[in-house]
Amino acid sequence: MSKKKYIPPDGEDARRHRFRWLLRQKPKAYPDRPRSNKNSIRSKANGLALRARMALSNQRGDFYISDAVKIIIAVVLGALLLAALTLIFNDTVIPRITQEIEGLFGAAN
Repeated sequence: MSKKKYIPPDGEDARRHRFRWLLRQKPKAYPDRPRSNKNSIRSKANGLALRARMALSNQRGDFYISDAVKIIIAVVLGALLLAALTLIFNDTVIPRITQEIEGLFGAAN
């Protein structure tokens, strides 16, 4: 026996007919015992393996690696520039300023 398809009636009683039709339907059969977890565990393991494989094979991390290399290069260049400026100031600028200040205070005495 095939399941009858509901055909809505014409008129004002459509909702009442639909509700009665739903009440006459056979309830859904549910299994008497719970399903085994074996398939569930297997599917979870397969999903985990698939995610690990996808994580190892994707190419999206290349962008982050190139950004990290750029940041490292910028930090190294900044440190070299700071060392060069420190060397210049310590050797030429600071002794000259010190000499000029001592000359100003020495002339006042």
